[in-house]
Order: sequence, then structure tokens, then C-alpha cells
Amino acid sequence: MPHTTRRTVVAAALAAPLVVATGSARAQEGTPGPADVEAIVRAFYEPFNTGDTSVYDTVLAEDWADHPLGPGQQPGREGFKPVIELFRGIFPDLQVTTEDVLITGDKAAVRSTIRATHEGNLFGIPGTGMPIEFMAIDIHRLENGMIVETWHIEDFLSVLFQLGVTFQPPASAEATPPSAAGAITVEVTLTEMTITSSLTTFTVGQPYNFVVTNDGVAEHEMVIERRGEVDKPMEVDGEESEAADIDPGKTKTLTWTFTEPGQYQLGCHVPGHYEAGMVTPIEVTAS
Repeated sequence: MPHTTRRTVVAAALAAPLVVATGSARAQEGTPGPADVEAIVRAFYEPFNTGDTSVYDTVLAEDWADHPLGPGQQPGREGFKPVIELFRGIFPDLQVTTEDVLITGDKAAVRSTIRATHEGNLFGIPGTGMPIEFMAIDIHRLENGMIVETWHIEDFLSVLFQLGVTFQPPASAEATPPSAAGAITVEVTLTEMTITSSLTTFTVGQPYNFVVTNDGVAEHEMVIERRGEVDKPMEVDGEESEAADIDPGKTKTLTWTFTEPGQYQLGCHVPGHYEAGMVTPIEVTAS
């Protein structure tokens, strides 16, 4: 039997339509058989190992739906290609091994093992040079020989354990400095990679106590800044609009009074966090 590559199998699966006869002798395009489906879904994982995403033009529909989208990931086929570049930047020797492919109807379930060396920033953790290994489960849905929808889950919790991250029960809030008279309390919660605030509209001249709690597993910070002015805290009377270096499970309080109306944002500028979407818009109105 002549030798064929996986890419050849995928190309053949897509190029050779299956035809069935109908009562009216009208030909219809059928669906690929199980062997072709397996070749298509196995090809999905090749770019993780090689960095060459051109195969996605063959196996992913242009409007492919990925559930859930990663931080900063754009929808569709083109939105996934930068994800491969990001992963291979964090894990330059990334290798994904497809362990099982189970096919039923128009869906294929895949169990894979990911092995790599942690060299780049992951969840706010700088590269450690440590080898990691974890599992992923994906379910792909196919139409007309292409993957149109994918659901996935990765065991990133085990990755955090392998990198030495420990979990501690939430600590009581640290002592906070005296707040301004009549200050309104604003509860801010930091996680990977989100910032949520109990208030998003503020008033000039009104003091606010921003009670900032890190419910994540990595260090975070909160900076109040004008919309789009990245990592530029404001300063009033020598005080900056920043609650910095908040360890997991810890809370810091920042008392701040806005002096001008406008569009602002709460951002985290630990390397990689803002870029991953850790920012939330707020608005300040005139008194």
C-alpha cells in the first residue's frame, strides 16, 4: 500500500464527495465516513505541534464556533490562528498527542495529552522552564466535511499545581487607611482574567472607597485610568489611583475622588493581564 500523509488523507476526504441515489435519481452530497472524519479532526491538532495553521483553511469552516473563546480570541477560523501562536510562545516545544477519537453521527470526541515546557507568561506566572503535562477533551461537530463547531475543556488546574501554585482560604481584609467622610464603597473583584465592579458610573467630587479583592490564583492589581491610557494611573496630592501588588486571597482599599467627568477604566497591568482582557470600562459624570 503506498505511503500517504495525514494531509493527503484529509485532502482526499474533502475532495471526493460521496453520492447516493434517490427515488428521483437526484444525486446528493453525503457525509464523510468515520475514517475521513477522524482524519479531519486529527488534522485540527497539527498546528499545535508545527505552528503551521494553513491546514485550518481546509478543515475549519470560516464561521467556525469555538466554545468558549479564549481571552482576547476573535470568533471564526481566522480568530483561532493567533491562539496557536500564543500557545507556542508560552510553550515553544508544545506537543499535542491525540489519544482517542470517538465518532458518533456528526460529532467526534477527542481526548488528547499536551506536553510542553513552560517558557512564557501563563495566567500571570512568568516562564519557569518546568515541564508540564495535562489533558484536554474536545467535541467537534462537522458539516460538509468541515469542523463547524467545537466545545473544549483543558485541565489547567493541574498545570497550576505543576507550576507550584497553592490555594489558600480567603483572608480577612487587611487594615485599610481611614476613608474620606461620606465615601461610597465600591466592591471590585479580580480573577483570571476579569475585573468586576459593583459600580460603573461615578460622580465628580464624590469620594469612593474601592475595596479590591483578588479572588484569583495569581497576583493582580487595579489601576483607575482614562479610557485607552494604558498603565497611566492618575495622581492627586501625591497619591496615585492604583491598588498594586494584590496577592491571591488579599484585599486592598483605595480611596479616590474623581475631579473630571469622562470615560475611564479599571485595568490590571501585571504583564499579559490587560492584553488578555482584564479591563472594565467606567464612566464619571459631572456633579
